[in-house]
Order: sequence, then C-alpha cells, then structure tokens
Amino acid sequence: MFTEDRRRHVRALLLDRARADQRVTGAALTGSAARDAEDRWSDVDLFLGVTSVEEVLRDWTAFVYGELGALHHFDLRSGTATYRAFLLADLLEVGPWPGHRLRQGRGPAASRGHRRPRRDAGARPRSGRAQARPARGHPRPARRGP
Repeated sequence: MFTEDRRRHVRALLLDRARADQRVTGAALTGSAARDAEDRWSDVDLFLGVTSVEEVLRDWTAFVYGELGALHHFDLRSGTATYRAFLLADLLEVGPWPGHRLRQGRGPAASRGHRRPRRDAGARPRSGRAQARPARGHPRPARRGP
C-alpha cells in the first residue's frame, strides 16, 4: 500500500518531468490536491496540456511502467481528449493525463458547450500559463414538435 510520502514523491517526479518536456504546454493538479483536501487514500490527479497527444502518451506511458512500476492503465477518450490513468504496484492511482492538444487556450470542453468546471472540482496550475476563455452563450437546445 502506498504512503503519503510515496504519493508526494511520485507527484514531484511527474511535475518535474512535465516542466522538462517541451511538448507539455501546461500542467495542473486536479482532484483533492487542488482543493487542499487530500487524505490517506487520495491518488495523484494531474492534467497535462500537450502539443502531441500520441507522442506524449507513448513516452510517458513507458516512463510510468518503467520507472514508477505501473501494473495496468486504462484510457477514456472524449472528442480530441484522451485521459489515461495508471495503477502502480503499491496501489497508487496516477492520472488522468495527458488531456489534449491546447489551441489558443481552448480545450475539448469548449466544443461541448461547457463553460467552467464544477465548483468543487478545482484545478491548481503547476506549469504553463493560464489563459482566460472568451465568454460565449450556451448553445440552444433543438426545438421539438410544432
């Protein structure tokens, strides 16, 4: 079973790697760490904005298996985003990342009409530069019937 020190160490390794990787345009802690609400069972939630999703997935996956002892991973795809999470040998879960290619401060959520994360979700930028998203109205639902 992982310890809190192990979780901090893994998070620091991943953030250092993100800072050194030129393909990573931004990194944010999400989940309980972003809300300063970590407990003994919290995992490492890290979101990466990248310039090349497939390259980063390949290289970072090799790193997590080779250096951090991953046992398994799974992907969740949504639009242009790929969210990959790993289970390490000490049962620490790491993910989801990398998210998507960043284009002019917009991500896949913008294309689905989402305007802001849930109030309790939280994200704490760790590298890169946060950009304000231009305000837009919510899409209107399709009309039904006469």
